Amino acid sequence: MSINDLVKEEAQRQIDLVIDAIPVDKNKFSTPIGKAILQYENITDFLLGYEYGHVAEACALYYKDQVERTGRRVTEIEMRQILNDISPVIHDRLPEIRQAILRSVRSP
Repeated sequence: MSINDLVKEEAQRQIDLVIDAIPVDKNKFSTPIGKAILQYENITDFLLGYEYGHVAEACALYYKDQVERTGRRVTEIEMRQILNDISPVIHDRLPEIRQAILRSVRSP
C-alpha cells in the first residue's frame, strides 16, 4: 500500500475519532470563557472548522512520520500536496461531521 493510500486510510480513522469527540469539544469550547477567548459567533461553524483542521493536521503529521521513517525529510510541496489529496476524503464525510455537530449542539 502506498503512503498516500495509508494517509487516506488515516483520514478515515481521524474522521471517525473527531465524530466521537464532538460532544466533548462542544462542551469544552462552548463555555462562556471558551467563547470569550475564541471569539466565535456560531459554535457549529467553529466546531466544523476545528474538526476539519484537526483531521487535516493529524493526516499531515501522519504523512510526515511515514516519510521520515524512510530516512528522508518531507518538503513543503509534499505537505501541500498531501493536504490536497486528503481534502476529497474529508469533504466526502463533511455531512456526517455536520450531523454529529448538530446532534451535539441540540443535546443538553
